[in-house]
Amino acid sequence: MPTASLLIRKSSICPFPSWFVDKAPAGDTFIQVLGSIRGGALFLPDVMSAYTRFSVGSATASNLQHFSFEKIKTQAKNYRYCYLKLAERLDHNSGIICRAAMSKLLFDLSVKALDAGYVGLFKELFDSSWTNLTKKTMFCRLVWIARYCYCARSVIKKKLAEKRKLVLG
Repeated sequence: MPTASLLIRKSSICPFPSWFVDKAPAGDTFIQVLGSIRGGALFLPDVMSAYTRFSVGSATASNLQHFSFEKIKTQAKNYRYCYLKLAERLDHNSGIICRAAMSKLLFDLSVKALDAGYVGLFKELFDSSWTNLTKKTMFCRLVWIARYCYCARSVIKKKLAEKRKLVLG
């Protein structure tokens, strides 16, 4: 949900937990869950704002950037830490959903690592992203991976050729 469409009562989220202040890579997701735990949540189905994709400073624009090895690894570590801390505060079923969301984020970060040519980091994040998933979600991911690998084959070949030139050249 785009942050622009959120209305939050301050008393439902303050004080923030220390893990949120210190480690949260993005605040809006955690604010939504923390607010709904303490004060409930209400969904209004009306269009109340417009979100411009790829505008300067937006999350979608930052997704187009090339991320360094350290940035991807740090983001994965912080997301994992924050989602596990958040899951501790939830009931069992909500905790499972929270861990599944964490797995999806780790999967997305593994794709960023592969796009950037960090094959070792891709494998590490990809392997850790499979925990806490249902069989249906795993099947959907396998289908997505097959399609992604087919489409990304030329990109992967190009990146490997560039790396070979650096090593040999």
